[in-house]
Amino acid sequence: MDKQPIAVGLKRDGTKQARSNQWIKRKAIKAVGADAAIERDKSRLRAEYASRMLESHLDGTVKLDAVGVQAAKALMDKGLPSLQAIETTSVEPAMTMTEETILASLVAAMTAYPHLVNRAQAELAKQSSSPVADTQQPKADVA
Repeated sequence: MDKQPIAVGLKRDGTKQARSNQWIKRKAIKAVGADAAIERDKSRLRAEYASRMLESHLDGTVKLDAVGVQAAKALMDKGLPSLQAIETTSVEPAMTMTEETILASLVAAMTAYPHLVNRAQAELAKQSSSPVADTQQPKADVA
């Protein structure tokens, strides 16, 4: 099967390509500087090669001695982020929503599940009658 030549600026499926690899590389170089970007890419390539060598050693296709394994581990530590270096933060979606968005989602839920509205009102009535609930509710501003 012959491959059709791809027109410049188009993806393989024929849709327009938004950004080229050169554009992305230029943007990265502008962000950190040319020398730093080149060194970062080199360290990533070295780490990728080291990880492939370790995988081949585990598969048995390549024989590495203890020094080679230690060197590959050192290269991987330099070029690839470890799990300790990756920081994740999670934000509760309701904390970022506006009151209008929360109200709209509540109305949508009440419309979709009308049988739960009475149960929710009963639960709210129970909570408002308990003495603990009175201290937890926010106080209205008196102005």
